[in-house]
Amino acid sequence: KGVAAAAWHSRSRRLAVAEGAERVQIYDLEQACSHGDLKGVEGSAAITLQHELQQGVTGLVWRPGMGQGLAVACAEGVCLWSVGSRPVLQNNTAIGRATELSRLSASLSFLRTGAPVVSMSWSPDGRLLATLCRQEGKLQVWDVARGTSMPLRPGLLQAPFAFLRWSPAGNFLLAATAGKKFYLWETEQWTSVEWTCPGPLRDAAWGPGDRFVLVAMGGPQGRLAVLQLSQPPPSLAMHVTELELPGVQPGRSKPKRSAAGGGGMPPHVVG
Repeated sequence: KGVAAAAWHSRSRRLAVAEGAERVQIYDLEQACSHGDLKGVEGSAAITLQHELQQGVTGLVWRPGMGQGLAVACAEGVCLWSVGSRPVLQNNTAIGRATELSRLSASLSFLRTGAPVVSMSWSPDGRLLATLCRQEGKLQVWDVARGTSMPLRPGLLQAPFAFLRWSPAGNFLLAATAGKKFYLWETEQWTSVEWTCPGPLRDAAWGPGDRFVLVAMGGPQGRLAVLQLSQPPPSLAMHVTELELPGVQPGRSKPKRSAAGGGGMPPHVVG
């Protein structure tokens, strides 16, 4: 069946692996790493997570700040597993069918999107989860404790959404399309700007302090650019600088100048 997705825990030596489209294995590698021997890890899963709602798995993301939460992107929504060393109380929560191979236990809650989830991103405090459904063009921000969502509507999309990136301090949420546009929301009033890049977006990475975003663009020669937020949040004022790095051939055309004097096309503000 192969591996559909994998995710390391940021604070412990736990590895979540989606094997096929329905089953997620969590490996506890603490003991193996302490002995310096990772042989025999296969078949030593600490717990197996399965449920009838967990179909068509496309991604895994550990919940920050909690240590035990795992979001699994599925065909109809997101399975939110709580994995702990003790039994979890059934507080209006559907209990998933987990094969317990150790002292770990797991419970499940489900966020229904109604369409396949292709990208997820947690807020840094682990309170909110942003989800993307490419086919429906649906972008939602979930309050996972309440199980409620807020839709974000950037307007008419000319290309489907591709990926999400929440900023490290939680002040901004970036959503990129499969084309040349991306949208940036500030998370106080949830206003946004739309930007058009010189080439199709491939990836984006935030720098520390929510001040910079590095974006990678495709095309025959490829491009890198830095988006610098010029004022403290919730301001969305920014300018773009295209990078010329050794071994990276810059494109022939330069980004257009915005009215504020930065590179790139002028942003369109969405209230």
